[in-house]
Amino acid sequence: MSKISVEREFVETYPVKWEPLKQDDIDKIFTKKSFEKLKEISLYVHMPFCPFVCEFCYFGKRLFNKSLYEKYIEALKKEIIMFKDHPDFRNRKITAIYVGGGTGSILTPRHAKELFELFREIFPLNNEVEITIESHPLTLNHDKLLEYKKQGVNRICIGIQSFDRRNLKSIDRENHHHINEKIIQTCKEIGFEKVGIDLIYRFPRQTITNLIKDLEKCIETSPDQISVYSLEVRGTLLETILSEMPSDDVDKEMFYRIKGLLEDHDYIHFEQCDFAKPGKYSRYSSNVWKTPQQITLGFGAAAYSDYFGNYSWTNLYPVEKYIDIVNKGFFPGVLGIEITKEELMARYMVLGSRCMNIDKKLFYNLFDVKIDEYFANQLEKLMDYGWIEDSNNEYVITKDGIYYINNISKEFYTKPNQREKQPKHKNLYNFVPKSFHKKYFNKRK
Repeated sequence: MSKISVEREFVETYPVKWEPLKQDDIDKIFTKKSFEKLKEISLYVHMPFCPFVCEFCYFGKRLFNKSLYEKYIEALKKEIIMFKDHPDFRNRKITAIYVGGGTGSILTPRHAKELFELFREIFPLNNEVEITIESHPLTLNHDKLLEYKKQGVNRICIGIQSFDRRNLKSIDRENHHHINEKIIQTCKEIGFEKVGIDLIYRFPRQTITNLIKDLEKCIETSPDQISVYSLEVRGTLLETILSEMPSDDVDKEMFYRIKGLLEDHDYIHFEQCDFAKPGKYSRYSSNVWKTPQQITLGFGAAAYSDYFGNYSWTNLYPVEKYIDIVNKGFFPGVLGIEITKEELMARYMVLGSRCMNIDKKLFYNLFDVKIDEYFANQLEKLMDYGWIEDSNNEYVITKDGIYYINNISKEFYTKPNQREKQPKHKNLYNFVPKSFHKKYFNKRK
């Protein structure tokens, strides 16, 4: 077999063959119930503001503006209220809430209190709901973290990226290298149930020796979860550093060194980029990836919902327009798709591959179809590559296959999705449709 290039587009949602949403779609979103056998819901809240705008980040973001932020929070509450009494909340519980971005920790404790109280008032939250705030180290301090905990936040995820100043400087993030260890320790002292950190590797001119040193420093701080991502950049930063970035062969060696070192220190590899101590898995991550993937409802500019009301969709990205549209009573979703059974089965495989094992029996119980018959061609191809193996009740991604997770995921795309890009590559940053539509029962008033 000739050498296969690793697919670098991170598969974060499926399906991705989205079309402009029409009034009929909005009516269905607010009146239909998703697949009955899925019982858990995650809520995602997007905070598009950042203290600094990083070029390596593909998500919806803009520089913090206090006045605009205040208006955004009010619009966010209005969007949340749109979903009160939605049929998808019947006989289901919300088991995870994730505030991301952008920078999730731009959210003030006062506004966190308002949002979480609103969720508790109108949605069926599980008594042990996991509430995560994704954060930038410079937006955190002891008092703010303490207030977050008082409002029910029990998981903090910190964008450390690296403990090495030179690595951070190469991506214009050196402004927080001196507080990384301190902020992790503060989170642990305050008593959050789970403390996770994000790391990057494949920095310009990074060596294996530097990577190991960075990881060892990370392990010393003893976070509950470590998410590790190979650096992807674009724009002017890409032009500046591309020639200095490690090759694909070095990137691959780095990936397996990371896996080996973290597993040697008792971290369990539970999703391609994620490692956690026993019992410290992220509930939100499990809901998103692990078979059978559950339901995610997103709020805010640039948020997307992953199978809710029998649809997947993305909200408008431009913040000012999002505020204007929601204040006028319109639904902020702009592109989406109604999910067929065929796409739901493909989603099971596309996203489930990322957790390195795919349950056969669960697939049959959900869809009344045998997985090895329905996906026979794809599974045979992947087994020939040596990337997947049949292990009694599940298919397991092999050690050789784990590096190629995105390639594996895309093998299960249905034909309409095969040439479609993930949301971050759809040029949505300035996209505004010609028309917007109102919620179903607003329309009937």
